Amino acid sequence: MAAKTIILVQVTDRLKNVPAVQAALTEHGRNIKTRLGLHDVGEKACSGAGIIIVETIGSAKEIEAFFGKLKKIKGLKVKKVTF
Repeated sequence: MAAKTIILVQVTDRLKNVPAVQAALTEHGRNIKTRLGLHDVGEKACSGAGIIIVETIGSAKEIEAFFGKLKKIKGLKVKKVTF
């Protein structure tokens, strides 16, 4: 069985970081099998922070490039888990 790589992203300021994060996700869209975004939502407001969980596909080189792109974005905490 091939290794599975999950990228975990904690976004501390969603409004400020959205353009750069979305650009990285779009650029590496071919390497995203599953994407799940989580943030607190209330009746009157949404949280400024959030978490993105990405199940990746592709070569190790492509996944590393995607991971590296996310790590360069200020205001994110990015981790990679390989099973």
